[in-house]
Amino acid sequence: MTSPTFLPTKRIITLGFLLLVTILLASCASGNTQTPPSGALTTVATYAMTLPPGGQILLHDGNRVLFLGSMIQRKSTREAVLFDTEQKQQVWRSQLPGSAIKAIALPDQDYVLVTVQNQGEAHLLRLNEMTGKIAWDVVFGGEALDAIWNQADAALWVSDGSSLWQVDPDNGDTLATLGTALSKNAHPGSVVLAPSSDDPQTIFLASDNVLQMLSLEGEQMTSQWRFSSAKFIAALQPVRFDNGIEGVIALAHSHAYFVDPQGKLLWHIKNQDINYAPVALPDAGAAQMVVFGNFVKGVYLVDAQGMRLHASLPGGNVHILGIPTPIPRNILLGGVMVTPSTAPALPGYWLAVRSLDNLFAYHLSLAGDLTLIAETPIAPHDEEGSIVEKGNKNPNYPPFQMDDGLAVTYSEGIRLFTLTPEGAR
Repeated sequence: MTSPTFLPTKRIITLGFLLLVTILLASCASGNTQTPPSGALTTVATYAMTLPPGGQILLHDGNRVLFLGSMIQRKSTREAVLFDTEQKQQVWRSQLPGSAIKAIALPDQDYVLVTVQNQGEAHLLRLNEMTGKIAWDVVFGGEALDAIWNQADAALWVSDGSSLWQVDPDNGDTLATLGTALSKNAHPGSVVLAPSSDDPQTIFLASDNVLQMLSLEGEQMTSQWRFSSAKFIAALQPVRFDNGIEGVIALAHSHAYFVDPQGKLLWHIKNQDINYAPVALPDAGAAQMVVFGNFVKGVYLVDAQGMRLHASLPGGNVHILGIPTPIPRNILLGGVMVTPSTAPALPGYWLAVRSLDNLFAYHLSLAGDLTLIAETPIAPHDEEGSIVEKGNKNPNYPPFQMDDGLAVTYSEGIRLFTLTPEGAR
């Protein structure tokens, strides 16, 4: 069961949109000269299809990919599309009550989605895996919502940031109310839930800028501690590093934190814009390192002691009237896709990262060295429209693996690339 990359807050829409508007004002773009990558990304196939516009959130579940909502433009992204990576075709297209910001693949079958609207209500609903039809739909009053699957209870745990419920996946009924008044703000703008790495009765809840660890005592969740971030929290990654140090990484706007099980801050990274999409390598139970993305700053690599490296995407910064700005030419969209490297000469991991127009392939060594191997335009020709139009209308989903290659979405469908680590570009 794989969870997608997502950002749950309405404020992210505004921030991301303003960032794109700022870039639109740039008259030209240029950057520093960089050493050309040694490898090549080659197109081997294209698949024509229409995907939800502006989308940046997907769920890769076995041989199927569920394309969901958008971190930037939610008004026009109110459908889900299921794609079969073996048959290379759309399975179904489903209209949704709002834009999906998260999906959970249930252990047996079907998907549970969290959808939100720009103003008003959030929905928790179940989609039939075979048909895409909505089996049940529960409406929540607030505009923020998150859900996780609790294997021990075989139930969904759902929170609007203030309350926590145990929900029956078969019909959407509330089985128990596990907590109320968990947040000082009755209607927070962002909510993120994450299970503990080893205790099914302990979870982490981020509501706006407050992170807390909750443990089930009797029939109610009790807060063990609270930690306040400088800005709203967008993603959580509970982790135990291979040296035995454990805690939760909280990614916020312009800040990244590592907090231990007692609520003590172990390290803090300050940057700019939204940090999101953490991936523990090789897994959250015995991680050597964690990779995450930042819209403006690029890729970060951290471990139990803090930041190991930071790499901006190639291309330099946008220039206005010849003057460089802090805004990069290539914004990191959709997070980072990570796969283990099977090349004997290159042990470690492959990282695939996309911007609006380009795909980048990196190699991450076991020692923590990050090397750009290849880059290529995503579309076979220049995409039409301004940067803002491409950001809102094109399907800007993160890369995903298909047929031992890298699949990337663009305005006309999906392109499949193969990576050659070394050779003529």
